[in-house]
Amino acid sequence: MSMIIPYLYLALTVLITPFFLFIALVTAAALVGGRRRAAASRPVRFLIVIPAHDEEESIRSTVESCRAVDYDPALYTVSVIADNCTDGTAHVASEAGAVVTERNDPDRRSKGYALEYFFERELLPHPSGDYDAVVVIDADTVVDPGVLADFARGVAAGQDWIQCYYTVRNPEDSWRTRLMTYAFSLFNGVFP
Repeated sequence: MSMIIPYLYLALTVLITPFFLFIALVTAAALVGGRRRAAASRPVRFLIVIPAHDEEESIRSTVESCRAVDYDPALYTVSVIADNCTDGTAHVASEAGAVVTERNDPDRRSKGYALEYFFERELLPHPSGDYDAVVVIDADTVVDPGVLADFARGVAAGQDWIQCYYTVRNPEDSWRTRLMTYAFSLFNGVFP
């Protein structure tokens, strides 16, 4: 019996060691940091992309919140992909000030297909790029007025990707929105 205990410790050590090595590696990588580009010598240009499917009711407030950000309007474009819409999403988005791309492909329906179509059609033909960064938001989102200024600082600091703090507008309306608020807080806090 006394010989079994050392073998159990050895087995436990063998099982746990890779986990601790992984944690140490991730910690070291975070401390060293990723590659950094030089600070931007010019303002950062953004393309805000909003994939939308039958979002006539919410798209106006989304586009208007994007158009109202505290950032030079000449440095960003708001584009809506009206994806397989059967309502007035495209018209409302255009009225609100977005550049609208309509896509109709009933066999390939999803946000992923819409974004793939848009990027292949709008970004790949222009390899030099008119934009330094692309921001993708949901069609029922209201953005913070400082979002592009914050993103510009991140881009200038060399960040390759940036995740917003995402939450709900109406956290006290129902048990569902309270649960979503809690879940988003956990996600944003654990995975900044």
